Order: sequence, then C-alpha cells, then structure tokens
Amino acid sequence: MIWKSVLSSIAFLMMPIWAIASLMVGISKEEITPPIDSPSAGYARNTNMIEVHDPLWAMALFIDNEEKQIVLCSVDHLGFTYEMAQKVIEEVHLEEGLSNCEIYKLLLIPIPVEEDI
Repeated sequence: MIWKSVLSSIAFLMMPIWAIASLMVGISKEEITPPIDSPSAGYARNTNMIEVHDPLWAMALFIDNEEKQIVLCSVDHLGFTYEMAQKVIEEVHLEEGLSNCEIYKLLLIPIPVEEDI
C-alpha cells in the first residue's frame, strides 16, 4: 500500500511547474424561492404562487489561478434582465479583490424527465 503513496509522490514531483500552480476554487448555492403568494410567471402569471413545487436556486463557481478570476453563475429565474445581471456584476466588483473578476451567466433549461412527459 505504501508503494502507491511513493509512486504518486514521485509522479507529482515530475509534473511540470505550470501543472502545480496555485488554483483556488469555491462554490456557493443559495435558495432564492420567493414566499407563497408572490406574483408568478409563466402559465399561472395571472395568479400568485400558492405552493412551492421545487425550490429555486442561485449557484456560483469561483475559479482563481493567480492570473485570472472567473465566476460562473446560474440562477433559476424567469426574466432575469440585463439590468439585473449588471447590478450583480457591479456588486461583485465592489468586493475587495474581485474588481477584475470575469463573470459569466449560464442559462440552464430544465430537461423533463420521463415521468413529467
């Protein structure tokens, strides 16, 4: 068993310098489900929400390799406008150390499972 540790240590030492550069990664997930009786979107837009079928989430993946900082964002939200996205980007850039961070928005479209069809 110890030979595996020795071999992996040797392999690690033989890696080129660029392969072992510092890399920081962080993730975050926050529930953003609006409260019951909030205005609704989609087919039920003329009524307010009466229950929560599935929670809504805002998620982010942060990557920093000492040369570049990148954030990938995903928000379960209909109608996330350009202005709303710009406000989030401005707020992130105000945080210490994140003024040059690149922020990318991901659009995730749920794929129905067989039982939903």
